[in-house]
Amino acid sequence: MKDPRPVPHAVRAAVAAILLAALALGVCTAAWGDLYNETDGQYAGAARVMAEGGSWLVPQNNGEPRLVKPPLLYWMLASSFRVFGVNEFAARIPNALALVAIVGAVMQIGFVRGGAAVGLRAGAILASSLGMFTLGRIIMPEPWFAAFIAWALAAVLSAKSDALRPGAAFAFWLASAGACLVKGWHGVLYPLAILGTLALFDPSVRSAWRSLFRPLPIAVFLALTLPWHIAMEAKFPGYFSTIFGREYLGHVLGTSAPATTYTNVPRWEFVALHVAWWFPWSLFFLAAVVRRNIPRDPLPWIWLGIVFASVLLTGQRQDYYAMAGWPAFALLVASAWPRRLPSVWLWSLGVGSLLLAGVALAARSQLLTRAVGPGTTLDRATAWTTLAHLGSTVWANLAFLAAAVLLLGGIAWCGAGFARPRLSRFACCAVAAWIFCLGAAAGMSSLAPFFSSAALARSLVEDLPTGAVVGYEGGLDTGSALLFYFARPVQYFDPQPAPDAAMVERCLSGQPTAVIIEAARIPEWSNAIGKRLRIARQAGTQVLVVNW
Repeated sequence: MKDPRPVPHAVRAAVAAILLAALALGVCTAAWGDLYNETDGQYAGAARVMAEGGSWLVPQNNGEPRLVKPPLLYWMLASSFRVFGVNEFAARIPNALALVAIVGAVMQIGFVRGGAAVGLRAGAILASSLGMFTLGRIIMPEPWFAAFIAWALAAVLSAKSDALRPGAAFAFWLASAGACLVKGWHGVLYPLAILGTLALFDPSVRSAWRSLFRPLPIAVFLALTLPWHIAMEAKFPGYFSTIFGREYLGHVLGTSAPATTYTNVPRWEFVALHVAWWFPWSLFFLAAVVRRNIPRDPLPWIWLGIVFASVLLTGQRQDYYAMAGWPAFALLVASAWPRRLPSVWLWSLGVGSLLLAGVALAARSQLLTRAVGPGTTLDRATAWTTLAHLGSTVWANLAFLAAAVLLLGGIAWCGAGFARPRLSRFACCAVAAWIFCLGAAAGMSSLAPFFSSAALARSLVEDLPTGAVVGYEGGLDTGSALLFYFARPVQYFDPQPAPDAAMVERCLSGQPTAVIIEAARIPEWSNAIGKRLRIARQAGTQVLVVNW
């Protein structure tokens, strides 16, 4: 007898395959490359202190409390270190799990709003977008922040009746609490704003929206989110005024927030970068717009609009601040996906990728003949400035990897042109996208010396004499990988025209001293210290100089 429900079984198998693929790709690439400076080192370093016996209540960087973000991500990382040991793999496992969580949420929302095809496509699109394998590898709250917000929305949108049952309301507030505990209070403002705006256009959401505001679920939310903040105010008086007045308001107005000295990303640059973060699906969405295949569901437009508007209206932003809206883009592309994608268009993508692979190989020899060197660590504070300050020889070393990725991706896209329509054709496109993502992860791993102090920290661990002092010419954020790999006190000092006087005095007195500086600063330090200065190790543009 023929199975009367073949589609649900196929859908369940496809859901499992997409989730397993996302998990496998996240886990298999977790150990690739050293942790970077900036957020990688700050979060992993503080979590290492927790895992090795430090306070689980107060995150610490270099012995100082780091209270600009709530503790949930630190707890996840410290727990991972307890299970897998203190290493790169354990540090990136929470991110890998966040990818699975956010893909599962967007598929659930897609099923509810557009059916099985939209849900499956949205999950695969999000799991194979370039940003999830580049920015998503960075240890920071955003992946889990986006996952919690997506699940908060899914809890309401998946309700089987207009009036939410208590379980759905509890699920919304629990997920919102997770978002607040991993990043900040806008973790509840985002889903409330999205659902409240959607209720204006979708009558089926209005009753669910009103049913959210029940005393008991809200009380549970407050019981989960308030105690840590109250404890910090009691332990560090003035915490509330600092976190709201300087951290939150500082981002809105564009003033410097505590422990934040990064370069701000201009609005036009922020928007332009998302063509890359959503690659290759940004190309498919452009094709859908050209063909006037515009999704009618207001949810993804509202979701994406609220997140982007809030980020663009603030005075301070980084490349990844809109990650909470990326699931909405996946839903847009999944809804706009044409039933009959022209084979000629796919073939042109494939042939174009093959041609670019040839250009990458041809350009390698030309790039190697140029002597343009990479800039300093601060010059590479954002994705856009990285493009200009890696240097031609570094790009030349990436040419073979880029050519291989483009070659394999081009073959997959050409295969999509020959495949039968719908699922098999989309699957070929997803395979091509995953090839690009794996290439991006490999590229980020190979570039670790230009963004990480890990190699220098390992040299310190191996060769540091007893009683030696270690200094870093720069902010804690630009040298934060030391917090994870060195895990001993480091004296951070801001760069000045002349080398730090205290460090120079120690070096001249013969006391064992090690300093990490930019290679461009070697002449100044050599003039101040003389023959006592010795270069022990170089990684990227940074060098470790010692006086022993």
